[in-house]
Amino acid sequence: MLSNKNMRLAGYEPAARPNKGGEKAMEEKKCGSGHEQHICALAEKKKLGEIKELVIDPKFMCSNCGRASHLEENLCSPMPLMMIDPGIPLE
Repeated sequence: MLSNKNMRLAGYEPAARPNKGGEKAMEEKKCGSGHEQHICALAEKKKLGEIKELVIDPKFMCSNCGRASHLEENLCSPMPLMMIDPGIPLE
């Protein structure tokens, strides 16, 4: 697993997380075009059948919301799951 520093060097920036005072440590990445096909947008529309197909055998995780998907194009800020060290928080 890569550290947060190495993830940044590889082009993946962790999402903003509130710190203890409630302030954001970093600015959240904004999503580009195609947001209507991202899992977060589908969840808002309660399209659970479509989401179910996208989350089978996940390979990527969104660093904004933590959702996982098989394809990175279904997430706003995707990072490969293999790059995430479960012992290091994304902040």
